[in-house]
Amino acid sequence: EMAERPLLTIAARAASAEAERTARFRHDQRNHLQVVLGLVERGQTGRAADYVRDLRRGIAEEGVE
Repeated sequence: EMAERPLLTIAARAASAEAERTARFRHDQRNHLQVVLGLVERGQTGRAADYVRDLRRGIAEEGVE
């Protein structure tokens, strides 16, 4: 039982870190969508498309597809 405690602590820390990453990702995505929506609503579709292309480029550079 004592040997299990460190493993549980490691697992809890990993779960907490993953929850933080997920929350940060969701926050960022909401922000990106708000920017795109704002540009589209103002008729700036070219700028909205450029913004999305920049996001896609950044994702590709991070190696996330």
